[in-house]
Amino acid sequence: MIKEWDFVRVVASLSIVLLHSTTRIAKINQHVENDIYQFIRVLLTASTAVFILLSIIIIAYIYKDRIPDDFIRKRFKYIFFPFLFFAIVYAYYNGVITGSDGFYQKLLNNLKGNYVGWFILPILQLYIVFWLLKKFKLDKNTIIIGLMGIGLFYLWALNNGQSSGFFINLKLQVLFPLWLIYFGIAYFIGSYYNSFSQLLKTKKSIFIIFGLLLLSLILIKYNFDNGNRSVNSRRLDLVPYVTMLTILLLYAGKKIPHLFIIRYLSKYAFGIYLIHWLIQQIIAPYFADLNGSFLQVFGLFFTSLIFSIFIIRLISLIPFSEFMIGNIKNIPSISNLIIDKLDLLFKEKKLR
Repeated sequence: MIKEWDFVRVVASLSIVLLHSTTRIAKINQHVENDIYQFIRVLLTASTAVFILLSIIIIAYIYKDRIPDDFIRKRFKYIFFPFLFFAIVYAYYNGVITGSDGFYQKLLNNLKGNYVGWFILPILQLYIVFWLLKKFKLDKNTIIIGLMGIGLFYLWALNNGQSSGFFINLKLQVLFPLWLIYFGIAYFIGSYYNSFSQLLKTKKSIFIIFGLLLLSLILIKYNFDNGNRSVNSRRLDLVPYVTMLTILLLYAGKKIPHLFIIRYLSKYAFGIYLIHWLIQQIIAPYFADLNGSFLQVFGLFFTSLIFSIFIIRLISLIPFSEFMIGNIKNIPSISNLIIDKLDLLFKEKKLR
């Protein structure tokens, strides 16, 4: 595993938990009328697109020469089945425990992508697109650029009032054409990742990255000041920002050490995405009464993160847990890490 991928995955997952912490508090205490606060929320919405971008970068790099026969089967096992599992969990909580709409109606809506696990549906569809391109040797640059054009069209349609898919009565966010622009960007980065990594090592690269990132921020701020304050990851003006942010995170991930905490959180990132929203639903009222938005949001953020990791860890001990939370095997616990460190220290003392 390339270490910067872990860093990007961790930042994306923590950003979505932070964003949803602000959303949960707002649902209880009403909308916060503060431009800086709301602008930060808009920027945090990039986290889902970054996660999708990284997913395609990884497979484009790993499978650039050949694609295994079990490629689709493994993705269904570790991605789609957890989507189904949490669709049932959320339907039970929101349809039975809280008593709104009923279990079967909630489940049907969840399976259409109307719950926090919706991001899995476009990722899985993009995996299938990738498999088809490789299987039938259609992975040509011109075809990828054409797909990116389709993606831009769908993003434009969504940003101009077309809320559901053409010919399909589903939200555009769950349909793969909307994400084809990110698919193309990620495909090129992943396919030429070795050359891309060498480019990131040059001194000029960091100035170029920061410059383009600044320009993308100016674009979002301009649209924000002119009334586009929608907090979602499907904004057309997020495309350059998401791209440059991902590249910046890859650059930073290369420079910093591959710390245990990064590797640890990276293994839990997928599960954190799926479970944190439910935990926040339950515990948010206890933090909404704290003094000030900062304590409310970050109190909910850290608590929901800790509970998410704890619950995922418990589920991972159950047989067939990969069908519920994905494949997170071989995660060292923090206690085991401490024991290993102490054991290493004792061994070093004996050698002396």
